[in-house]
Amino acid sequence: MSVVLNLSGLLPPIREASGYRNIIKMLQSPGSSPSAFTLAWGLLKAARAPVLAALQTDWQGPILVLTTQPERARSLQEEVALWSDQSHRALAEASSSDSTGQLNRAPVWYFPAPDALFYDRTPWDGETIRRRVTVLSALADNDFVHPPLIFTSTWAVMTPTVPRSLLRPGIRTLRVGQTVRLSKLLEELVAYAYEPVSVVEEPGTFSQRGGILDIFPSDAPQPVRIEWFADEIESMRCFDPITQRSSHKQEAMTLYPASEALPRYSQAALPYVSPLPADKDTFVKSRLQRDLERLARGEYFRGMEFYVPCLYPEPSTLLDYLPANALVVIDDLAAVEAAAQTLETQAADLKAELSREGQITPDFPDAYHPWSKVRAALASRAGLQLGYDVQGRSGDLQWEEDTAFHIAPSYGGRIRQLIEDTVRLKAQGQILVIVSRQAQRLSDLFTEEGEAAVPTVELLDSPPPGSLTLVHGSAAEGWVLRKGMMQ
Repeated sequence: MSVVLNLSGLLPPIREASGYRNIIKMLQSPGSSPSAFTLAWGLLKAARAPVLAALQTDWQGPILVLTTQPERARSLQEEVALWSDQSHRALAEASSSDSTGQLNRAPVWYFPAPDALFYDRTPWDGETIRRRVTVLSALADNDFVHPPLIFTSTWAVMTPTVPRSLLRPGIRTLRVGQTVRLSKLLEELVAYAYEPVSVVEEPGTFSQRGGILDIFPSDAPQPVRIEWFADEIESMRCFDPITQRSSHKQEAMTLYPASEALPRYSQAALPYVSPLPADKDTFVKSRLQRDLERLARGEYFRGMEFYVPCLYPEPSTLLDYLPANALVVIDDLAAVEAAAQTLETQAADLKAELSREGQITPDFPDAYHPWSKVRAALASRAGLQLGYDVQGRSGDLQWEEDTAFHIAPSYGGRIRQLIEDTVRLKAQGQILVIVSRQAQRLSDLFTEEGEAAVPTVELLDSPPPGSLTLVHGSAAEGWVLRKGMMQ
């Protein structure tokens, strides 16, 4: 098994930094309830990933990190996973577990935005659908070993989703020896967006042959073959979707719904689908007719997520799934609010265009939650904002200027200078950590200078003063932590 880059050993010095301690004190002080709109931390961008990993250790609950764009959320999530001690411990637990679910074991999650703008009928990618509904289901069921760190974007939190009270009944745990009527279970699978197929190859599908059910859970890396004896579950085995060969046994599995668009509520969308007149585009007209037929039959179909605002009287947001002890961290509030305004403008223009063309009814529900509503929900929770372009500095905002983190020097094309500076700083008692894909080459060069350093991929403990550590891998940016740490 390959070893994952692990930088969690650098978290203790970060947690001891004065600016970090001040922020934790303000967030945890009894009677204090700062939000992301009343508490700001001017933190260096390069240091945000390790600081967020440290926060996960010190905050006793889930943390939601809101960024401007989906790309920023995804890249920050991937970077924080390198630093998160809880993530590495959870993955180690998962490697020795027979659980099919993966997301609930690794507590650094990404909640994606849809693959289409609001009111755009472009079907969402299957990976997007699965990631979103898996995060929502895990939160609804409190199905996580360690409180998760969730990364998302403005676009994603403005997107309507299924209310928690309607998603939660679709989460079901099956166990060997349990009495379950197979016919009833098949009905439930269809109601919660699983698709019947002849051969199970993709998540969110199932196939039944007599007393055998093959099912690919939405959050699992492999499908599971379940065998019944009468109404009792006799066995469960994971199997390879390519070869269809069974592998290891397991005693239990948890099924999440396969989509936010639940077919059991599909009838509610019918009034908002009106067939186009005969002189309109044939392709669009036939697509709307197919949608009508499938909604009427109560079956899931590709592109059904477009109708999420129509399925539920009061659609929710990701924020509605967070427990009371969740912390909200906004990455550059000014940019987040600018992105929200752009999304609302685009949505209004597209809705007007589609309404004129007859592709949606005039009373079609809003396909997004307005930023004013999302902002109010964010402001009601404990939180803080990160960044320098802070709005409202003169108002009720508490401002913490970070002085511990500094920009690290750049050594592109200057290897000799890097080696000289490293040797000098090490002699001064500094702690130096260099993350590079050329770690072995750097090791050879340092050896020539009399500084032995064996490359590693795991930094599990805080290095001692006057030390050099070479880590094979890559990190987005470097930083200097005052009082002796450079990464």
